[in-house]
This record gives sequence, C-alpha cells and structure tokens, in this order.
Amino acid sequence: MILIYLLGCLNSTPKSEAPAKNDHPQSVNNGQTAGEQSSRESASTPQSVEEIAKQRALVIEKRVLAQLADARSRSCIRPVLRGEPVPGSGSEMLFEAFFPPKDGPCRSQIYEANNKMLRSKSKKRRRKGEKKSAKQANRKGKGEANKTPKEIFIPDWSSFVSVCQAGIDTMRTAIQYEDNCSPLRAGVRSLQSLRHITLLSNVIGAKIEQHINVGEYRQGANLMTDTLRALQDIERGGTPFGLAMAGRGATIELTAPLKKLISVYPNTDFLADLVALQKTEISLKSFFEAEQLDADLTMSLPALHDPNWAPPGGWDKIDPPYTDEVDGIKTISMGKYTDAYTVLESTTRSYARVFEQCSDDNKVDDCYRGLQVLRETRTPLRAPENPAEAKLESMIHVLNGIAGPDNSVYVLYASYRSFVLHAAQISIRWQLDGCPDINTFQAQNLSLLVDSRTGKNFPASVDGSTLQLEPVLPLLDKNREPLKWAIECNTLPK
Repeated sequence: MILIYLLGCLNSTPKSEAPAKNDHPQSVNNGQTAGEQSSRESASTPQSVEEIAKQRALVIEKRVLAQLADARSRSCIRPVLRGEPVPGSGSEMLFEAFFPPKDGPCRSQIYEANNKMLRSKSKKRRRKGEKKSAKQANRKGKGEANKTPKEIFIPDWSSFVSVCQAGIDTMRTAIQYEDNCSPLRAGVRSLQSLRHITLLSNVIGAKIEQHINVGEYRQGANLMTDTLRALQDIERGGTPFGLAMAGRGATIELTAPLKKLISVYPNTDFLADLVALQKTEISLKSFFEAEQLDADLTMSLPALHDPNWAPPGGWDKIDPPYTDEVDGIKTISMGKYTDAYTVLESTTRSYARVFEQCSDDNKVDDCYRGLQVLRETRTPLRAPENPAEAKLESMIHVLNGIAGPDNSVYVLYASYRSFVLHAAQISIRWQLDGCPDINTFQAQNLSLLVDSRTGKNFPASVDGSTLQLEPVLPLLDKNREPLKWAIECNTLPK
C-alpha cells in the first residue's frame, strides 16, 4: 500500500475511464481537515495534545466510516459486451473465478508449474554466476569452467486448459451480470494473493491460440475480450493499486495471442468490442481513493481500538496486520489518540495533494507529471498559536516529510491495459484499411490515433508492412524496456 512506508519510520518519530456508475466514493467533509473543523472548538478552552487529537481523530473516523459504507453499498453498472445483461451482481462469481481454493486442481497445478519455472530461472542465474567465476579461475589456472547451464523450464499452459475450464466458464458467466464491482474493494474484502490472475491469463492465452489454430477466430476474439472485461471488473468500484498491477501482468501475458488474433481476424465486431472496453476503463482517482480508505482502515483506525479489532473486510493476506512494532522494535507512543490522529491527518493531507493532480477532470499525463513533482516538494509547516495544536502540526509535518513510494509509478500500472486496447483498435482499423502508409492512415483516422486518457497523439509509424506504435506515457514491457507495439500487415481476406 502507498503509505506502508510511514510505519517503518514510526520508531524514530511520533507514532502514529469514463468511470462506472459510483466508481469512487465522494468526499463527505467538503475538503476540510479534522484540524480545521475542530480548531475553533479548542480556541477558547486550553486542551492537552491528547484531548485535541481525540476530538479530531473521532471526526476523521466518522468520515472514514461514511466512505466505508459507501464502498460497501456501491453499484458498478456497465454495459455487457454481447447479449442481454443478467440482473444482479456477478461480484462473488468473479471472486470464485480468480481466487479458487489453494488445493483446487487448477490453482494447485498452475502454481506448481510456475514455481518450477521460477526455480529453473533462479538456478540458471546461479549457474551463470558460477560459470563466470569458474572461467575466471580457469584463466588463472585455478580450475575448470562448469558445464553449460540447463535451459529454463517453460510451462505448456495449454496442458492446463481442461483443468482450468470451469474457472474460465465462471469468469465468462460473471461478466454477463449488469452490476460488477470488484469483490476486493477496499473495506469489503481483504487483498488476496493476486498471482492466480496472471497465471490464469496464461492458460486463457493458450486457449485463445487453440481457437486460432483451428480457425475459430470469432471464438478466440470473444474469449479475449471477455477476459479483458473480467480484468476490468476485478478492479472496478474502488480497489487498491495491487489489482492494477495484477491487471498489467495479466495483460502482458495476453498481448501475444491478441496480436495473433488481430493478424488473422481484423474484424469489425472484434473492433467494436475493443471500443466498448475502452469506454469502461477504470478511473485513476478511484484507485487513489481506495488506497486512502485502505490505509485508514488498516494503518490508522486500529490505533483507536483494542488489539483484537480488525478492519471491515479483514486484514490483507499480503500486508501484515497493524502492530505497534516495526522490525521487532516497539514504536514510541505519544498517546492513543495522538498516534492515530497524526497518521490519519497526514494521510488525509497527502491524498488531498494527490487528488489535486489526479482529479477526474485532469488528463492522465498531467496526473503523472504532477505526482512526480509532488514527490520532490513538501507542504509548509502550519504554525497555530495554541502550543498543543502546534505540537500536533509538527508531528504531522514530520510524517508528511517522510519519503514514500513514487505514486506516479502506479499511474503507469493502471494505464497499461488502456494503451493495449488503443493499440489493438488502431491495428485492426489499419488492417481493414488495407495497411496504408502512415500519412494516409492518419488523414483517414485522426481521432483514432488520439489517446483518450491524455488527449495526445500516439507516436505512430509504418515501416514497410509493419505498423509501430508507442504509448504517450513511459510504459515498460515485461522486460522493463520501453513498451513498443508492432504488428505486421495481414493479407488474409477480411
């Protein structure tokens, strides 16, 4: 989570798209901080630091619980890709598809295959190091080089299609429901291990290639767009950025079969589904709001309650539960309410700055650049005349000065699928137009080449029979290299 870094420092400081309908919670305090709301109350009567902190912490708690109630009652209506929508919510069915039991046949088998691949990669890296050392020693007459490292094990994902088919069918059934908020919304269910999302996407990619190999192009295209819709839905309605990161990983694994589909099936129905998906991408603001709510529920509110208290939705399966120890060292406490309030208020102010840069009205690239600037700047220290308030402000100022993660990176994770959807649409239209040169294509499809999330044109070129595209944002591919999209002209009948 974005603010988890704060806890690591508490032992040395005072502790402490068009979006879907109702895609993110609304502010319930009209932009006021708890300090601004209660400063007038404490002006006439001297109060201790702990008394002021208690008043303000309870004000923030009410706001957080109101946001929690909104998150838990939210609906996420969006159109289905094909057919008639099924009334009701497919949220729990999505959870069943992407988070099956650990001992279930699909999950256990693909995890075992993936772990075998990871072990082989680790061994190869180790052997490379040993071989290099042995060669150096051999040149010095001190030994012989080791044998050539074994090849990395690559799973045959197609061999898991049958055992995972039930989960794939459940996923496709879930997306037909009209209301599909993520089952992992902040405050609804704790964050799970997200690896199955990417691994299942490998299996689905293999299933799509099976369709392509036997000429079932439309079936492959439908499975592809259904999977991309499910990946959207698992992020919809206010989820932490972990889901966006998992969605990026899954999209990376689906890109190769997507390009194969475009090459053999540049079809207008396929194009229409991709356009529909683009219109229901997830807003950046909903991720940040979910991050703030999750941080408040799991890192701040626990300090107001007894040790057995757990946040609504439970503790994350990934991040540890709240504790007053960091790396085995008990943190300094300035008082129960002082501890809670300083972190709650610090979080509130930090995210207020984020929302200034990343409102729904701002372009994504402006949000990205704004967050990069925020990382290098700090808000001025507030200096109330009341000594107790001044002490609280000093604590908050210290917390806000602690270097956390670069939030702009999360913007890139959440923008990956959007670029792939854009690139796929452009590629199909280019194929349908007969693979013209870039000037002719731009003249005929000027609006298509505009990134809807930034308002800027995608860098595009045609080199011989290859269309090449680049994202507006500095996205990275699977190998951490600048992302580039290239696709060959298809000469098959349309």
